[in-house]
Amino acid sequence: MVVIDWKRRELTRRCLESLQRQEGAESFEVVLVVNEADPDDVVYFRDGFPDVVVVPEAENTGFAGGVTAGLRVARGEVVVLVNNDAVADVRFVAEGLAALESSGPRTAAVAARVRLEGRWVPATTGTRDEVAVSRDGRRWQRGAAGAELMNGDGIALDPNGN
Repeated sequence: MVVIDWKRRELTRRCLESLQRQEGAESFEVVLVVNEADPDDVVYFRDGFPDVVVVPEAENTGFAGGVTAGLRVARGEVVVLVNNDAVADVRFVAEGLAALESSGPRTAAVAARVRLEGRWVPATTGTRDEVAVSRDGRRWQRGAAGAELMNGDGIALDPNGN
């Protein structure tokens, strides 16, 4: 697994903790790339997550650069990219690997279903950072008795690879 951090220690901590709680999966490696690495953050992640391979990058190489740095050190046969703001369900790894294996030899990748955290109601107020906007343009804000929203439901490719 490759996770990229850029100055979001708390988000990344939550993500790594969720990966530590995985059930039903054989052992797996987690590689954390810390973009524009602060020495204190590197120590924090190495001390707090001794089983995680921490790769400090001197500059912010962005998501793609971070993934490239992570792939250089990853040893797994299957590589899973996990956003640092994601909290993985306890069966995330097991179910993802099962989906990949059951799809047959012509399948090179699978994607997870991504739910937004919390509940959501139609937005009446809120700034850009407080509101989620759906594909149809509707605006949503957090609400205790609201709906669950999907941020992604997998990936579909057409015959041209789009």
